[in-house]
Amino acid sequence: MVCQVCQKQCRDDNGFECHIQSESHLRQMLVVGENVDRHIAGFSGQLQHDFVQLLSRRFGTKRSRPTPFTKSSFQDKHHQHMNSTRWVTLP
Repeated sequence: MVCQVCQKQCRDDNGFECHIQSESHLRQMLVVGENVDRHIAGFSGQLQHDFVQLLSRRFGTKRSRPTPFTKSSFQDKHHQHMNSTRWVTLP
């Protein structure tokens, strides 16, 4: 599990639960809460940029099935998570 706001990787659900109750996470959430739209737009823009870059590097102009591509995009441990963007599904 990853806290996108803090950019912190947690080992499991219990670690994530402990993290979201931490003082540093709560402070960061207050900062995000002051301008939610700006943060979501930033996360969405980063996901879109990374998605297009990976697509062009891996497949160029060749056609590709979506499943292998999305699996390969999520293998990067620093990828942007969909739940921190404005999209429900991949663009």
